[in-house]
Parts: sequence; C-alpha cells; structure tokens
Amino acid sequence: MESNSSAIKYKNEIVKIIEKHCPACKIYLFGSQAKGKFKQTSDIDIALEDKNKIEKITISKIKDDLDESNIPFLIDLIDLNEISNEFKNNIKGDLVLWKL
Repeated sequence: MESNSSAIKYKNEIVKIIEKHCPACKIYLFGSQAKGKFKQTSDIDIALEDKNKIEKITISKIKDDLDESNIPFLIDLIDLNEISNEFKNNIKGDLVLWKL
C-alpha cells in the first residue's frame, strides 16, 4: 500500500543505512505506513529478517545511524527472529518487502 506514505520518501536512505550493517537482511515496512493508515506524526516501522538472529550490536549501530540521519521520523526497528509468533502473525499480512 505505502505509495503515499512518508516512509516511501525515505526508503532508499533507510535501506542504504541498514545494508551497511546487515547486507544479507531482508527489509520490510509494516504498520500504519504500510497499511496507508498513517498520520503526519506516524513512525516508520521496519522489520529485518536474516537467517539467524541479528546481533544486538548490529541493531544498535543501525538505530544509531538512522537517528543521526536526516530522516525526520522516528523509526522503530525489529528483528523478525526476536519477536513472538503471535506478533509475527499479527503483522505478516502487513509486511511490504523493501529489499530481499
């Protein structure tokens, strides 16, 4: 859905930052930005997926770089290997693949 979302404007920058630290990660948009039910103040929800859990230091470095970027939105980042099956089931229909 995402075509009018704020997230799409910053997609390339977000993907570039994530790839710097996790080149093999799949990157998904989810949440209100993916559903098209966002507001001007909505955050950008990003889910990452790798073969194994992503190291916490890697997630921390990605978050730091996103915080230091010019992206004027809060970005929430999750590792799909770290969340509960219940949460995974709740968001799986909303995942929009940004990068394989």
